[in-house]
Amino acid sequence: MRLHQFIDSPKCNIPLLTSLKDDSSLYVRRSVANHLNDIAKDHPNLVIDVCKQWYKNSNSELKWLIKHATRTLVKAGHAEVFPLLGFTENPQIAIEQLSLSNKKIKLGESIAFQFNLLSKSNKGQKLVIDYAIHFVKANGKQQAKVFKLKNINLKKEEQITLTKQFSFKPISTRKYYKGEHKIEILVNGICMANENFNVL
Repeated sequence: MRLHQFIDSPKCNIPLLTSLKDDSSLYVRRSVANHLNDIAKDHPNLVIDVCKQWYKNSNSELKWLIKHATRTLVKAGHAEVFPLLGFTENPQIAIEQLSLSNKKIKLGESIAFQFNLLSKSNKGQKLVIDYAIHFVKANGKQQAKVFKLKNINLKKEEQITLTKQFSFKPISTRKYYKGEHKIEILVNGICMANENFNVL
């Protein structure tokens, strides 16, 4: 049963979670993280504020809990969560030469993409590189889903090339439809480049 009163107003749960965050049991700490992650779906700023407060006196176990609790915020590209987890705030980078293996593919085929990641900073940067595919749904509209690509420590003025392949082979958890799709490259949650392609 969904407890809507706690979904709408979860602040009363925070003192209980705070008292359990340092519990000796991994099962309990994981449950705290999962509960915070659920809260973050509707109240992201509350979870960010709680995690910032906990991080001030955190050990490795609590840092793990915070990372686990903010995984939905990372995927959603919530800007404040990246510096909290030690990633660079306002990354100074450029995405160059984003290219697709094909602008038209058939259902069941794969598409590959490649791009250059170039540092525009004179110091090292810690980056989360993700990609989003805007899938065509049954109603003909697009809906984005974010996928992990790589976490990178980029040196000053360094340039690297990244590649990835995605299969449109049918799977039980996702149905693919024909139409125009879009790939986005995300750096610390920020869209830096995109390209369209068609699934026939």
